[in-house]
Amino acid sequence: MGVSCTSSSVSYVLKLQTGNTYIPLSNGMRANLGLGAANSAPGNTTYSGSQSSLRLRGTLAGTPTSTGAFNGTGVMMVVYN
Repeated sequence: MGVSCTSSSVSYVLKLQTGNTYIPLSNGMRANLGLGAANSAPGNTTYSGSQSSLRLRGTLAGTPTSTGAFNGTGVMMVVYN
């Protein structure tokens, strides 16, 4: 995920619009999200600087309630401090 700001003194937090740290999936599982090298949960780390490139990782968790293809969606938002 790339973040670009016009000021180097901006600090911000990336989090899901729902406030969760995971995205629920259509098969009953969830995708736990992690950001950056530390794999921090969304909303738990403050970032700063004019440009940043963060790895976004999803780890499947839970037991599926169905077989086959599955999906889920989430909206990541930037909250400025």
